[in-house]
Amino acid sequence: MKRINLYFDFTFPSPSINLPPKIKSSLTPLEGVKVNKTLNFFKPLHVRNPDSISAEKLSENAISLSHWLEMGFPSMLVPEYSAEIGKQVMSGLLWMLPEMTLDDPVVQVTAKTLALAGIYDDILDTGGKFIVEEFRPVKEKMIKSVLALLRLGLEMDLYAAESIRVEPFIQKFCILIIKNFMDLGLTNPGDLAPRIISQISTVASNMMTCEWISKNQVHHSPRRYSMDVARRFRVQDDAFSMFAEHFYNVRYGLLPSWILASPQFQMFKNIACHISSGLNDVLGFKKDIIKGEADGMIMLRIAWGESPLLVLEDELRILQEYIEDYMNLRDELCTNFPEADNYVEMVDSYIYGYFQGMNNSTRYLLDGVIHLGDNPSDCVVTN
Repeated sequence: MKRINLYFDFTFPSPSINLPPKIKSSLTPLEGVKVNKTLNFFKPLHVRNPDSISAEKLSENAISLSHWLEMGFPSMLVPEYSAEIGKQVMSGLLWMLPEMTLDDPVVQVTAKTLALAGIYDDILDTGGKFIVEEFRPVKEKMIKSVLALLRLGLEMDLYAAESIRVEPFIQKFCILIIKNFMDLGLTNPGDLAPRIISQISTVASNMMTCEWISKNQVHHSPRRYSMDVARRFRVQDDAFSMFAEHFYNVRYGLLPSWILASPQFQMFKNIACHISSGLNDVLGFKKDIIKGEADGMIMLRIAWGESPLLVLEDELRILQEYIEDYMNLRDELCTNFPEADNYVEMVDSYIYGYFQGMNNSTRYLLDGVIHLGDNPSDCVVTN
């Protein structure tokens, strides 16, 4: 694996009126200020060649996912929203799964789950502005979808899911989650049940984390939790755990329990989540300023009274430390647990593909912001 530089350049935009007043007042004086930063990053062994990406095929799969969402939420989504989600998810998966085609059933199930998770996250971030007002769920009641998902999903009870009395959008949401898992193509109940239970539990845990963040990171209230606790919850909100459950467990099966229980493996997964979450916060900072999204760590620290420029610098430092820890733990896993090689390579591709997916998505407004270059002190990691 090769070490590379990730260059991150942008000019502070005018802050959105939707930002909390304290954050907006801190960012307003910085409008027009230029930022140039560098991360020492890495390039995995397996990377998709951009020339091999068929724009026509990508568009076809994005449209297919968009249609699936529109059929699942009939007349509930505002125009163009499903198309935006479809393109974002599919363009990201192209980079995260460099050796697979978008037509693969495992990729399709993973794409649908990530799309649903994205919709849930958007509801908590924006109050559901992408849902037609008639069907817009009350933000505070979204936890019902998680409870229904846990109980009915683990019981595989579609009849109950279709008859339970919750808001129409939440009902459709739960049913789509459960039905999607049934499309994995596994016919042996001994294989199907434990994998679906594992995946539904992971998705539900992620969604409950979103709920906690939405309830507890209120920027205008007195600070209730330490930065460490806020960061831990923010990291648990990352999509990596869902991606790992869907892709790896379905394609390769569960790793041996003695590997799953090892502290090196647990820490490796945790650090991967920190990197993914950190990339989202740092590379999504410009987008957050423009769109008025204030749930990331950078925005939270600004709300707590810290200088935006100093916070950005510190979050980049923290992210770089996690990248170095990742590289070292990666070496340990490859040396001591060769059975986990496929998992390690999957995580490599996910992290590299994560920022590539952001860079190729119109949602993150990163056009011209990210550039890659050789690292002068590059050393090739052979594992």
